Amino acid sequence: MRANSVSYKDAGSYPISLAGNTFWSAYGRPDEIEIDCREGDVWITQEGDPRDIILHAGQQFRNGKRGLIIVQPFRSAMIMVNGGRVR
Repeated sequence: MRANSVSYKDAGSYPISLAGNTFWSAYGRPDEIEIDCREGDVWITQEGDPRDIILHAGQQFRNGKRGLIIVQPFRSAMIMVNGGRVR
């Protein structure tokens, strides 16, 4: 599995294209990161949260806890990320 990653930096609002067998991760404080699923379906897990979150195109997620967030597509997907610190 490959990660879409860059050095830590303050993030603005930007699209991320995810291919199968890749993931994207970021560290955020509560309510700091919003993820919009633009195309495809993604699975989201967040440090300290036992839930599995599935987003379909048109749905959004806002982190509720401090910690690492991992987003993985089921196939390929496009997400729009707003806020946070990119990892």
